Amino acid sequence: MSLREVDRLGTVVEVTTPSQVEFVAEEGVVPEIGDYVAVVHGDGSWILGMITHVERGSRELSGKSLLSASEADRIIELVGEPSHWSRARVKLLGRVVERGDGNVGLVLPRTPPPSGAGVYRAPAQALRRVFAPRGPGVDVGHLLTREDVRVLLDPNEMISRHLAVLAVTGAGKSNAVAVIVEKVLELNGVVLLFDPHSEYSGMTLSPGASGSVITVDPKINVNSLSLSEFSYLLGINFEKAARQYIYLRRLWRASWSLRGKDLLDSVVREAGVDDPEPGNILDGMIAIAEVVKDAVEAGEASGAIPLGPGVSFAVDRDAKNSLYGLLSRLTHLKETKRALLSAAAPEIVSLLDNGRAVVVDMGPLGEDAADVLVGHTLTTLLSRAKQVIAARRVGGRPPEDAPPLPVMVVLEEAHILIPGDRDTYTRHAASRVAREGRKFGVGLTLVSQRPKRLDPDVLSQMINKIILKVVEPEDQAYVRRATEFLSEDLVGYLPSLNVGEAVIVGPMVRLPAIVKVDLFGGVRGGESLRAIEEWARAGGRGPGSVPGGYADLVR
Repeated sequence: MSLREVDRLGTVVEVTTPSQVEFVAEEGVVPEIGDYVAVVHGDGSWILGMITHVERGSRELSGKSLLSASEADRIIELVGEPSHWSRARVKLLGRVVERGDGNVGLVLPRTPPPSGAGVYRAPAQALRRVFAPRGPGVDVGHLLTREDVRVLLDPNEMISRHLAVLAVTGAGKSNAVAVIVEKVLELNGVVLLFDPHSEYSGMTLSPGASGSVITVDPKINVNSLSLSEFSYLLGINFEKAARQYIYLRRLWRASWSLRGKDLLDSVVREAGVDDPEPGNILDGMIAIAEVVKDAVEAGEASGAIPLGPGVSFAVDRDAKNSLYGLLSRLTHLKETKRALLSAAAPEIVSLLDNGRAVVVDMGPLGEDAADVLVGHTLTTLLSRAKQVIAARRVGGRPPEDAPPLPVMVVLEEAHILIPGDRDTYTRHAASRVAREGRKFGVGLTLVSQRPKRLDPDVLSQMINKIILKVVEPEDQAYVRRATEFLSEDLVGYLPSLNVGEAVIVGPMVRLPAIVKVDLFGGVRGGESLRAIEEWARAGGRGPGSVPGGYADLVR
């Protein structure tokens, strides 16, 4: 592609390297950070580069001898409008070369451009071939400095190499996520979104967009919980409470044995468990604990207490205290997690489908319940994805409850459930997905406003990143350490980003890019309350009025 003289920006000066050059701009030209340039190489070809740093000055006003504004003003009175110069630093990205699939690639030359080489505005046609290659992609917006160049993310890389969306509050994270979700659905993709603050509850897509969004209540089928998940919910582990853990394991196994013989519900009724649910394993464990406790108190415990034909429960002579404590924990779990655990709840993974986003509204849940819900669902999804891949490898049929693959899993406020300073169930589950998900079609997208609070091992495996405005230096440094493709120059630019502007790096985009993300055209919850509007809406009460019956409290 030939370069036009009208697009000339300046001339290379100083010492050059194969990866970086500096140039002085033509008179009247002010380069823009984030714009792409073409630097002429010695053999007549040109190299694509990105402007990472810009300086401006004036010959008449340069120098450290000026000590006050009045001195500068007098110089301007004498010489008139001062002359201006601009100087820019360019990170060289590579020579644009044709590939066999009709797209282009980038090859960095081994020799630097010569001093005196021309610098031109990169041709829009070349940028379109780089940022919007042939084939389907996730169209998120346009280059900040080029409205005519769209940026498409590679969905294969986005799923297989995972993604982090990072920014301060109000910078446009949720809008960016909504845009990505909508575009993934248009490709008939599958999305599972965990929503801790009901930001996406009731979300609808843009008019004319394909796909669908359903919002579901945060529930776990209690009978799908493993023994280890029950122990986590109860706060029991073998290292610290071995005896209680052993009795928990016996309760869990006995409850399943009774359920398999259609005896569970009758044992639950006889034990008088409050508000029982048919077939509920948790109710069964409470009932068995009650029966065994009563037998121990009555002195009837003789090694094995019969519960039904072929089912018994082994106890020790000093089992009383352990059983009391365990029964108390089980009852407390039932009372406090009644809204979360149900034997009738469908498995969230079973709701996944092509062209559908499943939003799990976790707003009503506390942090510990949300941790179990997300950790359990991630573990279940990865397990079933492995079953699907295993069946494909031998030419068999996947299980009927298998999810369609690949799946894009989005976790908002990820620093809460995947913290770097303590263990959580979600942290362990997300770590497994980050390590193994690539092979089994489970991609993880973490969204956070506090990058430094995220587990560094998990974040480092989010190879792709969309970074909006990040102000705090510690967060900037943390993002820089966890991001292979982010240069110091781009890190320094993060505080200057406006709402909706993002630095995008990683293999899902061919080059680091500063992008203006599209505005989501659909509807989602989670917008901040506007104080004046809310107060005006409640304007039925006069200022200073006191509700009836409370006047005596006002002095």
